[in-house]
Amino acid sequence: MIAQPKGLIPGPYRFEASILRDCPEFHGLTAHLQLALPGRKISFGWRSDLLFWGSAANYYLIGPFALSLAFVLIGLELGRWLALRGNR
Repeated sequence: MIAQPKGLIPGPYRFEASILRDCPEFHGLTAHLQLALPGRKISFGWRSDLLFWGSAANYYLIGPFALSLAFVLIGLELGRWLALRGNR
């Protein structure tokens, strides 16, 4: 296993790798690239998982529901306002 830990500051990163030359000594081996957090963690814990799934739920469930509810309430208020304006 070849491991070269790199310390990075927090932020968004884009990782790219290229194979520059053929290595005959590696024929028959399957290469796997694994990116890990310090301490061999796969995630930062339940807080980061909650943040990820919470934002996904907000985007796909809570956001559309709130937008639909806002349109319904605006429609009801607009209908009430037009009805009151018509009775004058």
